[in-house]
Amino acid sequence: MENQQSPALELWRLRCLRATRMHYDCVSHYDRREKLLTIGNVAASILVLVLSTIHLIYGLDSLLFNSLIAISSPTIVVTSILQYVLDYKSLAFAHTHAGAGYAQLNRKIESLAARPVTREDTEKVRQRLDALGQNSPVPLPRILNQQAALNQEIRARELALGARFAAGNETGAD
Repeated sequence: MENQQSPALELWRLRCLRATRMHYDCVSHYDRREKLLTIGNVAASILVLVLSTIHLIYGLDSLLFNSLIAISSPTIVVTSILQYVLDYKSLAFAHTHAGAGYAQLNRKIESLAARPVTREDTEKVRQRLDALGQNSPVPLPRILNQQAALNQEIRARELALGARFAAGNETGAD
């Protein structure tokens, strides 16, 4: 339902919807990466443990066992370092928080559509949107590009709103 009283609010609502989707898509992206690193770390750790135990219990000392341990041990270190440095869990948390903020603001804008919107309402929404934009992490560019249909709708509304303001300014100057 479009808010006829404030095209800017409708545009902001669409931007909130897009931001919510993008941030939650980023959460999925970072969660997948964190899980892959964790699985690699756990698999390498189990492999080292099993091979070391087999080596100790059965006294097997072959080039294959030693090579597998030599490969698995640095894999544990590398995946642990990557988990620490890349910190996908924190990135996912930041995007979860941002997505929830945009979703909350979207619901607020939707609730405003049910009644006449005051200048104060619009200002509060603008301030909240500005704060979210300043405090939110930047979504991955490829995730932004996945929102092509919504991006086109937002761009069309931006152009229409810009034309409306330009026409208002021209008539106000005459």
